[in-house]
Amino acid sequence: MPKLLDIILALDAEDRRALSAIWIERSPDGGWQARCSICRDKFSNSSVSPGVGLMAWERVPNQEYPLDLDELDRDRAMRAQAAALQESGLIGTLDLARYDREDRSTAYLIKTHAGSQRERTHWLLSLKERPENTLYADEA
Repeated sequence: MPKLLDIILALDAEDRRALSAIWIERSPDGGWQARCSICRDKFSNSSVSPGVGLMAWERVPNQEYPLDLDELDRDRAMRAQAAALQESGLIGTLDLARYDREDRSTAYLIKTHAGSQRERTHWLLSLKERPENTLYADEA
């Protein structure tokens, strides 16, 4: 079963750039799953004149992937997988939160590109300048 970094590497480069959050939660079969929320820029492929800034977001249906998560040491394992993903730099600075729900189930939310507004803007501009900007572009 894949780890979180494997799941993100399996996304195409455009989906990695548009990834806004990852929910880690129980899957219907009782295991764990990563649900990737993606919001793409509707105008990224349009022929808008240079210097004209248009942005509108469209949600893509959530993509769900089985996730290898150690049940006996779940919190530590989740933090370790998030740290490996953070280290890769593939989806910017991450914030991780644990949710203990009323039904006693637990979920985790990883917010991508979660640094300061300045950091997010700089990161987005670097992608616009170099759309092929991924660590593993040749392997995709």
